[in-house]
Amino acid sequence: MTRAPSTSDSDVVEADERTPLVNGTHAQAKSDDADTAIENGQCDVVPTSRATIVGILSTLMLGVFIASADSSIVIATSSQIASEFDRFSEASWLVTSYSLAQCACQPLYGKLSDIFGRRSVLVFSYIVFLIGCGLCGIGQTYWQVIAGRAISGVGGAGMNGLVSVIIADMLPIREVAKWRSYVNVVSTVGRSCGGPLGGWLVDTTGWRWIFLGQCPISAVSILLVAWRLPNLTTPLDSQDQEQGKETFKDRLRRIDFLGAALLPSALIAFFIALDFVGKSYQWVYIAPLAGLSLVLTLLFLYVENYKAVEPVFPLSIVFKRDVLTANALAGLQLAAQFTIFYTTPIYFQVITGMSAAAAGSRLILMVVGNMVGGIVAGHLISRSRHYKAITTIAVGLGSTCYLLVLIRWRGSTAWYDTAIVILGGFGMGMTQSSSFIHLAASLTGKEIAIASMSWYLSANIGMLVAANLFNALHNTSLLAFLKQDLREIDNADKIIHGAVSDLEFIRTLPEAIQKLVVHSYVNSLSVTNGM
Repeated sequence: MTRAPSTSDSDVVEADERTPLVNGTHAQAKSDDADTAIENGQCDVVPTSRATIVGILSTLMLGVFIASADSSIVIATSSQIASEFDRFSEASWLVTSYSLAQCACQPLYGKLSDIFGRRSVLVFSYIVFLIGCGLCGIGQTYWQVIAGRAISGVGGAGMNGLVSVIIADMLPIREVAKWRSYVNVVSTVGRSCGGPLGGWLVDTTGWRWIFLGQCPISAVSILLVAWRLPNLTTPLDSQDQEQGKETFKDRLRRIDFLGAALLPSALIAFFIALDFVGKSYQWVYIAPLAGLSLVLTLLFLYVENYKAVEPVFPLSIVFKRDVLTANALAGLQLAAQFTIFYTTPIYFQVITGMSAAAAGSRLILMVVGNMVGGIVAGHLISRSRHYKAITTIAVGLGSTCYLLVLIRWRGSTAWYDTAIVILGGFGMGMTQSSSFIHLAASLTGKEIAIASMSWYLSANIGMLVAANLFNALHNTSLLAFLKQDLREIDNADKIIHGAVSDLEFIRTLPEAIQKLVVHSYVNSLSVTNGM
């Protein structure tokens, strides 16, 4: 049972799956939050015109597209960029630095947007992203480019995460799922276009224009957001602010600076330790980072519980049952889908010998399923105002996909084996819509921003954990299976080295040895799919 938010004890209504997502008390709670802030001069008037809301949200989609396309552009071109600086072996840092900064800073945006306003903080995130892209474009050393990527990640965290918060601010809960499904479509299209666009830019104008070209687009986005978006904030509870406008100094005093420093530090130490696990570093390097992350996390929990007047990441919100459930669904589903994204191209390259591009095209069905699933779930929730059954169906579809992959992908490449992945994509798209509604429906307007950032953080943690565990588990199990299958073969060490370094090498082997190597790959991928 979840209590529907209300403004007084007498208005409390017990809410469950049979209760409409938007009842009078929930809508009134959100309205009261906005009215209080407007009366105190803390935010602009909340837009009510449907056309105005559509215009504002359409403007925000541009930022989502830029941030999503940026990630896939860099993934597709990282090897060329690193090679220009003779740092090919360190190409992954172009992606890792962005991801680390994004995940570390994402939790902070919720509270900061409550204090300074959605528009102010979103404009700040665009400016930081623009500066980071500019630094990447003019960087003269590899580590200057890496620093630019980290700065871009700080901005990208707000560009993605705050959109869902603003949608929840402006729309009834039943409409949130539908609009978030559109955000998912824009994000997916951005990721899909990024790779080809990045390759084209590298071949024509050079890699620097991958970053410099984003600067004017980001500048236009800043102007549009500053013009169209109201500066919604969360009002202070203190009595001394009821009569007047909150000053900048008042807002600075509300910031939990110690918590804002401890949380990103703990997350960065944790993610670097994960990265080392994925790259099979020795534990002598991993253990100190893991220990540091644990210590910083405990300090953060202590500060938030006992010292902070207005915690930057309130545990009372984050540890609510409904919030934890939604976050777990988002993290686990994204982890499972990310594993399939990694294994699918490898599987079809090894089994059929097709090119990397052809093998990667097998993921199109999953991408399409993701978009369609999100839209279908959004419209069903909007019409029925219920989400529990949709969440159950989504988890069932995803679980069916991963089970069928584990059973069927033992050497078979029939069309129906390829089509299995559409179930996973459809289930993931539905989960992204329904799990966010599960979270939003249980909260008041004052809590939604922080809880939303925790949802995004959980999804990113799931993705990063899956990526690094996949690398570690796949590499370890593949080596073990190859040593076992090739134990009686001459020059086994040389063959193993070639097989794990280059998939094209497998096609050059004699047929009998080739079958043994393929068998080892299938077994190792089964281990990771079982994860």
